Amino acid sequence: MGAQSHKPREGRLGYRTDMDKNKGRNWERSSSPRVERNPWTLRALLNALSHLKNLPYVVVCLSLVFHVVVYTPRLDAGASGGEPGRFMSYGAGGRPLAMGGAFYAIADDATAAYWNPAGLGVLERKEFTAMYAQLFAETTLGFIAYAHPLPGKGTIGVTYTQLTSGGFEKVRLVTDANGNITDLITEGTFEDSQSGLGLAWGKAISGKLSLGFSGKMLRRQLDTSADSHLSMDVTSLARNLLPNYQLGFGIHNALAMKSGDTDDRLPLTIRVGNSYKLIKNKLGIGLDFDMSAHSGTSWKFGGEYWLLNWIAFRFGLQGDPGGGGSGGPREMNFGAGLNYQNFSLDLANAIHELGLTTRFSGTWRFGAS
Repeated sequence: MGAQSHKPREGRLGYRTDMDKNKGRNWERSSSPRVERNPWTLRALLNALSHLKNLPYVVVCLSLVFHVVVYTPRLDAGASGGEPGRFMSYGAGGRPLAMGGAFYAIADDATAAYWNPAGLGVLERKEFTAMYAQLFAETTLGFIAYAHPLPGKGTIGVTYTQLTSGGFEKVRLVTDANGNITDLITEGTFEDSQSGLGLAWGKAISGKLSLGFSGKMLRRQLDTSADSHLSMDVTSLARNLLPNYQLGFGIHNALAMKSGDTDDRLPLTIRVGNSYKLIKNKLGIGLDFDMSAHSGTSWKFGGEYWLLNWIAFRFGLQGDPGGGGSGGPREMNFGAGLNYQNFSLDLANAIHELGLTTRFSGTWRFGAS
């Protein structure tokens, strides 16, 4: 009876592998079971550690930005009430607003024309976005944006924002010869209407840097009083300064002109945004700072988590540590988004001292990529 050859089966419990045999080792049944390592678990752990090793550098960068922006002396800082163009700070788009407006270093959709025009440079398809919100009693906010990529020449974006508050009672005072009020005569109602038209352009000038410019025309009308303002913004967006980290920086109202029957002027504003992605890019977080020459420094923090490819949950927080307000958070945000092929629906909720407000937006992406 011929000799039988024994061939070890690789990976079976209690045997060594052929690799051990090739190294000149004796393979035989092990006296105790061998515990095998799961290569996928080990690979996932190493992948997570490779991302976390950069986290300390990101924390340092965020800390430096916070100290530079928050503790920089403000010029003529004061309350922001009545500041021209203040309605533009209400934000645009259900997705960014659900993240607390911490979108300056993300800016990767049509609303980039509003938040950070430099972000338009990464768009490859045409996009149209519309948003509507019932803010308070008889106060509505509407927003539309369109982004159009130009092959090799960047992307242009157009935005229109309108805030309308109505139902204000108009009263005329009747006085006697001594100036004493003798009667109040109601003469109907009036409204406060503010609108902004923007034209933006953004382009990626390298694999890591995009630049953007925008021009805005703002108009306010309160009953018979009206003024208008023109301004220009210059912005930038740096990608992958560190793995998964982006930094946005911009000067808003760098050039500004006014006309009308008020003395108000648009404030010079510096904005800094940070974003970082975790958990295989499923979780993105943002931290932004706005420093206005009139109203001081405000901050925004938020994030979004993509549970699946078609659904995301979002959260955010906004505050004014240096703006002459309460010194803490002023608004909490949360919402969700759904993606289906070329369409997106986004919901944003805001909780603040006046109650709860809800904003809806829809986005349509079309054209060749």
